[in-house]
Amino acid sequence: MLTEYVRNAMARAICKQYVDDQDRLWVITLDPALEDFINSHIERGEHGTSNRIPPQAAQQIVQRISARAAELTQTGRSAVLLCSPQVRSSLRRMIESNLPHVAVLSFNEIVQGIAVEAVALVGMND
Repeated sequence: MLTEYVRNAMARAICKQYVDDQDRLWVITLDPALEDFINSHIERGEHGTSNRIPPQAAQQIVQRISARAAELTQTGRSAVLLCSPQVRSSLRRMIESNLPHVAVLSFNEIVQGIAVEAVALVGMND
C-alpha cells in the first residue's frame, strides 16, 4: 500500500520515463474481464497481498502480455502495461521474472498532459 502512495506522488517522473517526444504514452491494456479475474484472485491481508491465480492461468496471462509487448517493442516503443491500481503490484510481480522490461503502470500514475495511446488489448481468451 505504501509503495502505491509513493508511486502516485512520483507519477510525473514515472510517466516521463516512457513517453515519446510528443508526450504520448503507448500502452497495452487489459480487458476488464481479465482485470476482474486477476483482482478476484488477490488475497489481501494485514501482512500484504498474495496472488492466488492458478499457475497455468498465470502463465497464459504472462504469455499473452509477452506477445503484445513484443509487438509494441518491435515499433521501437517501450513496453508499458496499463491497469487499475488494485491489480498493478500483483500483476507486476506476476510478470517480472519473464518480462522484466515491461513497465506496469496504474491509471493513477498517468499525469495531466500525457496522451495515452492504447495499441493492444490483452484479454481472457486471446
